[in-house]
Amino acid sequence: MKPICFKSPLAERMDRFVRLRQASGRDYQSQAYLLGRFDRFLIEEGFNDNRITRELTEGYQQALTHLAQTTRYIRFCVVRQFCEYLALDDPQNYVPLPMRHVSTRGARVPYIYSKEQIKASYRPQER
Repeated sequence: MKPICFKSPLAERMDRFVRLRQASGRDYQSQAYLLGRFDRFLIEEGFNDNRITRELTEGYQQALTHLAQTTRYIRFCVVRQFCEYLALDDPQNYVPLPMRHVSTRGARVPYIYSKEQIKASYRPQER
């Protein structure tokens, strides 16, 4: 996968964040791709600041409402990690609370086939 080219006013810090994550031994390519989606959101919103605000993160969450809950959760987790990274240098950056993840599926109940069912489904190959 080719490197992501961030273009918002936070592009340089996004690059450093991704490189830091990769330096810790993680691939981080899929997360960098998701951060790239946030970068595009910033551009579309006309973001020209150097700080993340509560309104901005809430707007991003609102922009994700058309997606499945798990997808929203994963995308927002990456943005939240980036916000935490920014807040280390500048505490004025807003760090959103973790998004509550509610599983949309329960655990699958295994189906145990009986010996009779297995024998009934066995068909010797014709030669």
